[in-house]
Amino acid sequence: MKSSAKILLVLTLATVICLPGVAGAITVIGQPVITNSWSQEFGETGVGSFNQIDVTDVTGTTVEKPGLNNLSVSGWTTSSTSTTASASGNAVTNLDFTLNLNGSPSDPVSFDFCAYKGSTCVDSGVCSWNPQTKIWTCKPGCPSAVPVPPSALLLGSGLLGLGLLRRRKGKES
Repeated sequence: MKSSAKILLVLTLATVICLPGVAGAITVIGQPVITNSWSQEFGETGVGSFNQIDVTDVTGTTVEKPGLNNLSVSGWTTSSTSTTASASGNAVTNLDFTLNLNGSPSDPVSFDFCAYKGSTCVDSGVCSWNPQTKIWTCKPGCPSAVPVPPSALLLGSGLLGLGLLRRRKGKES
């Protein structure tokens, strides 16, 4: 195999290795619970460890205090406003929680979510409630297509390799 083909193969493999996985997801658990207000249980798993989850930009209704509750792990604290809810604590690899909402499930609702490890968002997406079908749809998002430090390292090592290859070919001629 020619050396330029080997370099291309190595760079391709390095690119695939450096890309983050998007295997994690927020999932809907069971059916909504409807009383004077309503709530829905969700789960976050598959992203490795995380120590905070945020629900933001709630539209179509407001968050009812305490926002997030019935957390499947102990020791996490919660906070909320009318359009956000947050929970944080020691790092975990999966978490089930209940989101409490005001109003009626006869109106459409949507919110953004993000699971954090420290200050880095490791999973994100948007969940929407369709009142006609009575189904939640959660679509994953990726906070950043390629992390900056690995991509910079990849670019630098690729340029260094190409420079060394050119230098080596120059000495051979």
